[in-house]
This record gives sequence, C-alpha cells and structure tokens, in this order.
Amino acid sequence: MIKYRTGNSTLHKAKAKTKILAFFTLTLAAAILPFEYAALLLPFALFLHAISKTPLERTAWKAVAALALFAFAMQIVFRPQNGVYYGILNAAYVSGVLLLAGLLLITTKPGDLRDALMQLGLPKKHAFMLTIALEAVPLLQAKAEKVRMAQNARGSERKLMPMLVPLLHSLFERAKKLSISLEARGFSPEKL
Repeated sequence: MIKYRTGNSTLHKAKAKTKILAFFTLTLAAAILPFEYAALLLPFALFLHAISKTPLERTAWKAVAALALFAFAMQIVFRPQNGVYYGILNAAYVSGVLLLAGLLLITTKPGDLRDALMQLGLPKKHAFMLTIALEAVPLLQAKAEKVRMAQNARGSERKLMPMLVPLLHSLFERAKKLSISLEARGFSPEKL
C-alpha cells in the first residue's frame, strides 16, 4: 500500500520540499532528455528504494509493472521499426517515474507534504485536497482487497463491475462523511 512508513533513512530525514523539488527536477530532466538517458531513471529509483530500506511491494509494484507493460506495448504498436527498443526504454522511464513518486509518498509524512506544497506556492485548498486524496489511496486499496476476498468466498468470477460498484460506493460514503465532519468543525483551508 502506498502510504507513509516511518523510518530513519536519509530519505525519511530529508525535507519534504527538497524531495518534491528533486522529484520534479528528475522527472522533467528525464522527459527532456532522449529516451536512452530517461531510462536511467529506473535504476536510480531502485537505488533510492534500496537506501531508503522500503520494500518494492510497498509501492504498488504490480500497478507500476502493468503501466510499464502498457507503455512498452504502445511503442511496439506505434513504432513498427525499433518498437521493442523504444518500448523497453519507455517502460523503464515510466517505471522510474512511478517508483520515485511512490518513494516520495512513502518517505514523507502527509502533513509535511501538504506544508511543503504550500511553501512551493500551491494554494492551501489544493494542497489539502491533494493530501486528503493521497491518504484515501491506502483505504481504497484495503477496501478493494476486502471486496475481492468477499467475492471469492461467494464463488463469483473476477470481473470489474462487481468490484467497482462497492468501491465507488465506499469512496462516496467516505467523502460524504469527511465533508460533514469538516463542515461540523467549521474547517477552512485558510486556517491551516
């Protein structure tokens, strides 16, 4: 699950603002550089994972692998010549960006992330909404696992729609409860 994990690595100790700036700088630099250099983002992301002592399964590596496979397939489809070569490079780039984003979220407390985003000029309202959404991801992942287990216990096939309906219902219920709770407390992002 993608959520903050306590730790005492160098990345955990780094300031949130520094990590955000480094992430965007690396991503932008890799996007500007030719694919051959952009693909180096993947080994760099794996190196950072190793020094942060966070296992890869904490960064939703299955989703990363699926998106990398999609990026690979798109290169093969749209580049008849050298599609495999560019597919591998594109998949490495996509994987590197996603693993770095996951690492940023795993090693940064949500409150620190929100404060750093506000210091970087993001309006308070947007920074708050972003951190609330990021905190909902692990809850949604846990709910998806419960729905999957319940459907398996009932002997149903693994289909998207029967899984999507309970997840969306849960997501909307959580949003409703959160909005009522914030409104009852007189919350305003300007008070942050």
